[in-house]
Amino acid sequence: MRTKALTLFSIFILLSGLSKADYRTAVGIRLGKFMSMGMEFHTGITQEAFGGYKAKAFYIAQFPLRNSMLQIPVDLVIGAGAHAGYFKEKYYKIVDGEPVYYSDNTFSAGPDAKIELEYNTRKFPLTVSVDCNVFYSLYNPGPEWIDFGVTLRLKL
Repeated sequence: MRTKALTLFSIFILLSGLSKADYRTAVGIRLGKFMSMGMEFHTGITQEAFGGYKAKAFYIAQFPLRNSMLQIPVDLVIGAGAHAGYFKEKYYKIVDGEPVYYSDNTFSAGPDAKIELEYNTRKFPLTVSVDCNVFYSLYNPGPEWIDFGVTLRLKL
């Protein structure tokens, strides 16, 4: 079991190095499966605008999608929450197709919603998911409003 986990971790590191994603770092915690409900937290460096820091919190619900024809363990995860961001410089919004810059040291905040499909592998201690996160900053709106992602989690 330890050899499988080490091999999977090595493959994950290799694929991360080959990835063209703009993620520089991310730290997160996920508490879930409390009667199919839970909280999810994300913090990290964002590439929105010219870069900054962002934190998100979601209240999530997870529902198994069981189809007798497919026989695959896929769950639907939906969530509602909020985000807050800090941008040292060059944070902007789009007005009439042109960027309008805020002053330096700008904060932004607003509501978020997410929908995710999570596949729970049977042979390996992994889950793989794809998600869509829609957000809007009510306080200092920015240029972005949607994010898509792929997640690979190691189950301990």
